[in-house]
Amino acid sequence: MFKKLILLLFIIFPICSCNNNNSGDSSQVTKIIPNSNIYTKQDIENAMNVVTDYFKNAEGFQYCTLTELCYDEKISSEESAAWAEQYEAEQAIVLLSKFDVSSSYKSGGLEANKTYQNFKWVLVRSGQEIWILETWGY
Repeated sequence: MFKKLILLLFIIFPICSCNNNNSGDSSQVTKIIPNSNIYTKQDIENAMNVVTDYFKNAEGFQYCTLTELCYDEKISSEESAAWAEQYEAEQAIVLLSKFDVSSSYKSGGLEANKTYQNFKWVLVRSGQEIWILETWGY
């Protein structure tokens, strides 16, 4: 029994202790949340949290560092109605980001050694439901 437990620990521990150092880094992002006539600061913060969580965990952003995430009411309000309609939601919010792609990036879709600015994130919701990330880029 003891030998089986030790063997199990040698199999499971390395699997559990692996840290994906190649994941996207959103730990030092600066969030810019100005006063809004449409959303509360908490609404915007919640949308930003969805983006930072996705950035951190998505394979497509490995070796990338999210440095800035902001809400621009003018840009968001110009586009939100069309996005909400496209995704059959009551509301949409557009966030802008800035992030760096390292030289180690190999996933495709982004260019290594490049800083992306004004990279858009589109999230939707109906009522007071949670924000759902629908698309990004542009």
